[in-house]
Amino acid sequence: MGLEQDKRKGVERLRKELDFLKANGVINLRVMAGAEGSGMINGVMRVSPPLQPEQGKFNENILDGLDLVLSEMGKRNMKAVIFFSNNWEWSGGFQQYLIWNNQVSDSMKTRKLTWDEQRDIVSQFYSCEPCKENYNKQVNLILNRINKYSKKKYTEDSAVMAWELANEPRPMRPVANNAYKKWISDVAAIIKAKDKNHLVTIGHEGYMGTEDIKLYEEINADKNLDYLTIHIWAKNWGWFKDDKVAEGFPNVIEKAVNYIDRHLAVAEKLNKPLVIEEFGLPRDR
Repeated sequence: MGLEQDKRKGVERLRKELDFLKANGVINLRVMAGAEGSGMINGVMRVSPPLQPEQGKFNENILDGLDLVLSEMGKRNMKAVIFFSNNWEWSGGFQQYLIWNNQVSDSMKTRKLTWDEQRDIVSQFYSCEPCKENYNKQVNLILNRINKYSKKKYTEDSAVMAWELANEPRPMRPVANNAYKKWISDVAAIIKAKDKNHLVTIGHEGYMGTEDIKLYEEINADKNLDYLTIHIWAKNWGWFKDDKVAEGFPNVIEKAVNYIDRHLAVAEKLNKPLVIEEFGLPRDR
């Protein structure tokens, strides 16, 4: 909306939406910093326009939209949680970095991958040095940004609450666990070295993302990470059958409470806050 030329569809609508959210008590918004690449990927059309259309080449005009969002949020005393990239293909994310660095065969670039194929591919991100280098360039670009509207540097802007390494970063395969742990530690240190004013977190789903609660605890124990996150997707995780939400709802409640409690125990052990950051459930009419 911040890039829309038509003010009614763009800045005016953005202000209206923010006013509506603020009036209804929603003062914390999670925002994507930018997409990588363009067109089809893994059988889906990704979000656009991209911040990084080609590896290492950035269209900084795209950040004008983020500038506007943060400026308008700041006027309303709202806070943003900003994530830098994505484990999933819908914004390019890790898979796009791997494509750019020839870690993915041509046949896999546009067709829908199987779950095993996707796990095999994305797990390679954490050991792909040029992939990580260009991810870091995107991180540094954003952290060095000065908002064209508020004139504030992002790292000094009170409209920002926290930086997230990515949306739901998973090791994807156990063989990647060590490289994954090192990547999280390295990136958190990079962010904290540039920005002592804001919180840093992973953007994690929890146990469903690591398949290992011990690994979840180990990565969140890092001194440069300030709080833990979990996501809860009852349908995606098969907590009820097909579209039978009502029939499966008691099981959903039981599993959700157990999921929260299990991660809360980790948070209490680490003496860090826990945020339930995403929650998804069909409305069942």
